[in-house]
Amino acid sequence: MMPFAYALVVITVIDIRHQIIPDVITIPGMAAGLLINLFDNIGILRSSLGLLIGGGSLFLISWLYFLMTGKEGMGGGDIKLIAMIGAWLGIGAILPVVLIASFSGTVVGITYLSLMKKEKDFPIPFGPFLSFGAILYMLFERAISYIFPMP
Repeated sequence: MMPFAYALVVITVIDIRHQIIPDVITIPGMAAGLLINLFDNIGILRSSLGLLIGGGSLFLISWLYFLMTGKEGMGGGDIKLIAMIGAWLGIGAILPVVLIASFSGTVVGITYLSLMKKEKDFPIPFGPFLSFGAILYMLFERAISYIFPMP
């Protein structure tokens, strides 16, 4: 799990500085997550479902937002990042990670925009919050699984 955690830290720094999540990290990260879960307790099925449902759900949300507003609300890097997270942590991690990321991103975003007197259209990268949610999930998986049980 350490390579995965290191990748999340690198992605966080790059996304904060450059507002991009490199495919060179996320795409091999997806493959590595699937490969590692061939032999791990999560299993390839939960890993594959995590990749597909994680990436697919954020793609759908992003696409619907674009249809309604005509503006991109979430980049493709965020979609690939949650797919990578799903590949490593499995289907059961998707909802908790996205909820943690959304809540922490909202709190930090509102605070930052207020303190820095920025407009509401000021872009705030979502990747660091997805990474934060994934790391919290890894650290507190047992407690989180009581709140969000997966069969």
